[in-house]
Amino acid sequence: MGQVADYACDSCGFRRPEPDCIVTIVDDRGLAGQTLRFTWAGGRTETVDVALAGPGNACNAAAAVCAAAILGIPMRAAIRSLVASAPPFGRLERAEVDGRRVTLSLLKNPASMEELTRIAVHSRIDTVLVALNDAFADGRDVSWYWDCSPAALLAGRRFVIAGRRAEDFLLRVRYAVLDHPDESPPGLAGLVTDPVQGLASAVEATPVGGDVLVAATYTALLSIRASLAGRAIVPAMPR
Repeated sequence: MGQVADYACDSCGFRRPEPDCIVTIVDDRGLAGQTLRFTWAGGRTETVDVALAGPGNACNAAAAVCAAAILGIPMRAAIRSLVASAPPFGRLERAEVDGRRVTLSLLKNPASMEELTRIAVHSRIDTVLVALNDAFADGRDVSWYWDCSPAALLAGRRFVIAGRRAEDFLLRVRYAVLDHPDESPPGLAGLVTDPVQGLASAVEATPVGGDVLVAATYTALLSIRASLAGRAIVPAMPR
């Protein structure tokens, strides 16, 4: 997302091509989705509500529309088809767990932390579960979370930290929100090693009818989702 901008070189004249299609977020409803306005040839426009949250998904929607247009599908029809889109496996995927709404999201680098924070600002979220593992698929070195701050994502919310690097991330949170890192940060509702237990703690800390945001690295997210699939709450992992 950091590369989405206009650009030009005064020396050689190299510049961003004029886009064939422009997408604008006209209403951001956080985890509930957003309203997008598309503008293309001749100033024609179409507005559509999508269930996919965040600027990243707005760009994904624009890429899908442009790909469809290249294949010969009318632009307006391609845009309107976005109404049927739904969050995919583990990418802001939604489920109901014991009367709470749970959203599953992948957290793997500073960019994903920033994107989740953008979405959270416009969302009703009661509790956040941050689950961090350092298995091979996650990356052995997870020090990336020192390059971004979790303060805005967790501010004013209960949160649970889980995973093999839970203690390390708690230290990062302390430095982000406290003047004295040896204190317990406000809102901390649990610290556990098992991501599945972390979800149970987050759900328990959330009132019935409330919302839980899960931000987890690859293996932590897979274990959480597998536990939900085992309870027939979500479909089994695609193969």
